Amino acid sequence: MARQTRINLPACLYHIMCRSNSYNPVFLTDADRRHFLKSLEKYSELFGFKIHAFCLMDTHVHFLAESSAANLSEFMRRLILSYTVWFHRRHNTHGHLFSGRFKSLVVDKGAYLLALSRYIHLNPVESGLVQKAEDYPWSSLRFYAAPHKAPPFLHTRETLLWFGGSTKEYLNYIREGLNEDTKPNILKQRYVGEVPFARRINALHEAKMGMDPTTTEKGNRDHSYAESCLKTICQKLGCDPEFFKTKRKKDKEYLTALMLLVYLLRENTEWSYRKIGEFLGISTIYVQKLYGSAGRNQDLTALKNVVLHE
Repeated sequence: MARQTRINLPACLYHIMCRSNSYNPVFLTDADRRHFLKSLEKYSELFGFKIHAFCLMDTHVHFLAESSAANLSEFMRRLILSYTVWFHRRHNTHGHLFSGRFKSLVVDKGAYLLALSRYIHLNPVESGLVQKAEDYPWSSLRFYAAPHKAPPFLHTRETLLWFGGSTKEYLNYIREGLNEDTKPNILKQRYVGEVPFARRINALHEAKMGMDPTTTEKGNRDHSYAESCLKTICQKLGCDPEFFKTKRKKDKEYLTALMLLVYLLRENTEWSYRKIGEFLGISTIYVQKLYGSAGRNQDLTALKNVVLHE
């Protein structure tokens, strides 16, 4: 049976779950957890996602994320790949860290935002890790208790407004969930909501199928950014952009410039390796190799200075 096409829509709230491969831990140290949250901050900002809640468990992660564009799959691919590469380098391991596809449920925000927030924050209690949800250090609940300490990528205000902005009332709501069945109402393994909501989202999803994402405003901004980077680098090298994209020199200056350009496009746009390769006229495999080389560079600032004199 063919798997369902993932729903990628703008202005959608998703409950996202990533489970480890073979129930092995995806976090071995607190440094791992901090790096994952740092990556979540980076890519949620890059892809325009609002994170309403998160919880990092040893073998899986939950978060409640709201999209601004139809880019869920690329957002998650970049997040998971980035963390996996970092984890393997840090711990000298290899192989699949997460198991298969991540799971994403489209949530009826008006009806289920609070329920999903509570469900996610109660995970450590349900797993027997803590008795009080607010005592768990690796969920967003601690920032709901002290919103002024929340990282920029975490959006607590909208949830707290349901309680008049009262953190105390929200924490009481979380505790009340210990005596209730907090599992959300899931339809067809892809919706959290009632039948009318599922039908509406499905109609939007079907209408979107086949549309070209490069025609979106964000796609245009990414292309403008790429052209700007290319122009700046070519000015430093004293060559024409088209000449740069077709030239295949092996001198150090050219390769350094190409490596930097690939790095900038990968880090600051939503473009895939394939899209970057098409823009530069090089293979996808070569793009991956250049990006990997830039990632292993011990001083990327010095690499930038060679070309941009920043």
